[in-house]
Amino acid sequence: MIPLLVHAQVVGLIREKLSTADAGRALQFLGQGFCVPGQIAIASVFLYARENDKPTDEVLEALNKEWERNWNYQHPDIRGSADAPGGAGLQNRASLENIYSTLGLPSPTKDKRKK
Repeated sequence: MIPLLVHAQVVGLIREKLSTADAGRALQFLGQGFCVPGQIAIASVFLYARENDKPTDEVLEALNKEWERNWNYQHPDIRGSADAPGGAGLQNRASLENIYSTLGLPSPTKDKRKK
């Protein structure tokens, strides 16, 4: 039950903060089967990029690059989770750092550590 509630909240945030067209594209990307923590991480990428005026095309390009490099090979139960067991969590954290770097955005994690 909790995963469905979280998914509904993620979808609601994306629809609230992005244009209709961009929200549809973001939700299509999320529809590739990310686990709940992965959905939150990916939604955060879209929302953080939006706050910093990054075009959705650029966000999707960076996400698709990491999809091909990493997430495509992961089981949906761990896909995108920074806390996934074994090396998968490390790979997912690296993917998120790559995305933020590609978009020219500071890592939200590193931002919080500095404060």
